[in-house]
Amino acid sequence: MRNSALQERRNRQILADIVRTYIETGEPVSSRAVSKGFEETLSTATIRNVMADLEDGGFLYQPHTSAGRVPTAAAYRFFAQEIASQATISAVDREWIQREMGGLCLRHWAKLFWNTRGCGCCRTAAWWWC
Repeated sequence: MRNSALQERRNRQILADIVRTYIETGEPVSSRAVSKGFEETLSTATIRNVMADLEDGGFLYQPHTSAGRVPTAAAYRFFAQEIASQATISAVDREWIQREMGGLCLRHWAKLFWNTRGCGCCRTAAWWWC
């Protein structure tokens, strides 16, 4: 069910906006707050429907009936993976990191850390480094 909630690009954008806003404010995010910052013109009712789908998918929860939505751990994982997938590193920075790590590829360190700690960001790093 989680995958179906994120199949549409608009849903992924709304979820990312909710997570970003919640990180900035620390308060439940309303559909009105999302509509103000959203690039497309969407009604608050449409956004509430998407938020309900994301809640059903396990990405958001509503502390009480009249509150906005709050991201779950799954939403933070999605957000971190989205950021990591867009991350880039310059050749100069890559060379510096490899030099500082004694010439070993970061992929090996990231895999080792992933295997021992289960760190998702390191798992992502292992895919796009080296």
